[in-house]
Amino acid sequence: METSTLRSVLHTLFPEHQQRMDDMIEEEDDCVPFTAGEVNEAVARFKTRNKAPGPDGILAKIMGAVHRCDPSALLNLYNTCLRSGSFPRRWKRARVVLLRKGNKPEGVPSSYRPLCLLNDTGKILEFLLACRLEVHLKTRGDHTPNQYGFRNERSTDDAIRELDQTILREKNRGNYCLTVGIDIKNAFNSVRWSDIMEALRAWEVPGNMRKIFGSYFSQRSGAVTSHALPGGEYEVNITGGVPQGSVVGPLLWSTAYNNVLKKELPGGCSMLGFADNTLLVVTSKAIPDLERLTNRALEQIAARIEDLDLQIAVEKTEALLFTGRYKYAIPEIRLCGTPIKIADQMTYLGVVIDRSCLFKAYIQNATQKAQQVGARLARLMPNVGGPRETRRRLLTLVVNSVLLYGAPSWAHTLDIVPSNVKLLNKTPKLSERCSSESQKLGSGLPKKKRIKHTRLPDKGGMAKKMGQRGDRAMD
Repeated sequence: METSTLRSVLHTLFPEHQQRMDDMIEEEDDCVPFTAGEVNEAVARFKTRNKAPGPDGILAKIMGAVHRCDPSALLNLYNTCLRSGSFPRRWKRARVVLLRKGNKPEGVPSSYRPLCLLNDTGKILEFLLACRLEVHLKTRGDHTPNQYGFRNERSTDDAIRELDQTILREKNRGNYCLTVGIDIKNAFNSVRWSDIMEALRAWEVPGNMRKIFGSYFSQRSGAVTSHALPGGEYEVNITGGVPQGSVVGPLLWSTAYNNVLKKELPGGCSMLGFADNTLLVVTSKAIPDLERLTNRALEQIAARIEDLDLQIAVEKTEALLFTGRYKYAIPEIRLCGTPIKIADQMTYLGVVIDRSCLFKAYIQNATQKAQQVGARLARLMPNVGGPRETRRRLLTLVVNSVLLYGAPSWAHTLDIVPSNVKLLNKTPKLSERCSSESQKLGSGLPKKKRIKHTRLPDKGGMAKKMGQRGDRAMD
């Protein structure tokens, strides 16, 4: 990527915000210091991670060794930060890695996800603050229940199941059900710090914690390293948003975005949120009422999102109408003045949902993806010593994980859609064939004891097991 293009991408992904310093200044109150048990739990959680380090290059394992030698060192360090309300500037500098999304075009800001690699020393402090903040929010009622992202004991499966059950319930009642997926541009990097601080005040977060979060939201920066850059590095000042890769950042973002999800909508309208993925669900007996309610709700949601200085990607907005009737009129809906087309299927949290709710398109896409993943991993076998038993097991687990995504939502279709069963049983056999091919390619390697393939049962054996697993998850 050329230097000018890289700079343009970075400044688009990290937009500049004008911050009022008064919003960052907080009053102090009684400070409850971190306990040895809190620090021990935080260090134990991080020392087992084997991830890329931040700008200082210090791995979490090293922090674990330091804490084992002197347990009081980190405890005193983090309590000093808490008492002074200061988050060290060195811990606020990130090493930015631009991850390209799929096969999207190069040089376009929306084609990249900016991952911020932060120092593990600061991330441990973030974890301590996140635990304190989460406990406080629960005492104040916690986030609205329709937010499924960044919540304990909640996942994408829960959000998809909730949507699927709502659709089936309304169709059985003879109602129309319209879903509109609202996409927000660069959501995590665009939220204003002042809005997050205002949300913390509304939640009555203690002053000493607000003060350290005010320090956390100041003098942040990120640097991209590349041999093509003059000096090998380009640094950008970060004046808004939360780092993608931080520990407390997602919780802070949800705290501010909670204002969008918690406010009431017109009767028959509801929202499902998973992080920044916002889905509007509208039900009605008649198309005219459905159209009126949807447009009114979209206006209210758009106004709330704009209050947070966030922009809606209207071109990425998807809408889908569910009904058990054969003849019906197509409702006309608008978002930010732009007409939204009613499609035959939509993608929600990585799962393709069609009007029949039989998940045929999704399972077809999932099996194709699993086949590609299995074939690519099989080609690596000759380079790592051949297809041993543990490596074949790893390949099978990876393929199965791709297939099982969202299983609690679509497992019930295996009893009524034979084509879904056929597709799911075909993929593991392909992975076995890829493993056999890789064994042939690695025939020059030292011979190992031949391992027999474990054949999957015919007549939907694997699919039925997956369905039973999904049923247990739903129970």
